[in-house]
Amino acid sequence: ITPVTGVQTCALPISHPDNTSCYSSDLFSLAGSIFLWIMWPSFNAAIAAEGVGRLRAIVNTFFSLTGSTVATFVVSRIVSEKRFDAVHVQNATLAGGVMMGVIADLDINPAGAIGSGMVAGTASVLGYRFLTPLLGRLGLQDVCGIHNLHGIPGVLGSILAIFATIRDDSSDFPRGSDQPAFQLAALAVTIGIALLGGFATGAVIKYGNLDSKIGRASCRERV
Repeated sequence: ITPVTGVQTCALPISHPDNTSCYSSDLFSLAGSIFLWIMWPSFNAAIAAEGVGRLRAIVNTFFSLTGSTVATFVVSRIVSEKRFDAVHVQNATLAGGVMMGVIADLDINPAGAIGSGMVAGTASVLGYRFLTPLLGRLGLQDVCGIHNLHGIPGVLGSILAIFATIRDDSSDFPRGSDQPAFQLAALAVTIGIALLGGFATGAVIKYGNLDSKIGRASCRERV
């Protein structure tokens, strides 16, 4: 194994024995997931317009969370040798709420919300099972699985918002509205800020202090 370059994670912490879960942390994390699951509809509804907008946000988020929870348990059992992976249950069950962050107050119908949640839950579980190990081999360490819970469902929700705003005259955004283009532009700007901010933060952490230099030397010696 050779250390990676740039602002990527050194191979040493990725293979460290502490880079794993334990019973006590899993137990507390599951308790936190329950509270987040209950409160997520209010998170999305807080920024929606009063009245019908907030009602839609609560209902759509609840349905989407339900869909992601069902998908999580089904897919987790399939990809985890007929067992439920605690990491999947802690995180992917919330993916439906993340996906509704942009479109919660839109008229997407209950079936659309449930289907969106199932897609988000499935993508999140598959991310934890396959994408995270792959990124680790490439030297990219996602310690808390943020990419699988927030990144992938968030991007999927933004893409869905582009199509959800292309509706007929009875919708919130009539046909011919510029809203789909605004949604696409917002997605591009968000990804751009995330990439630039991530690289800048990684560079500061890795090269900006003596500890990081010692850590890099340690990686070269041990790997």
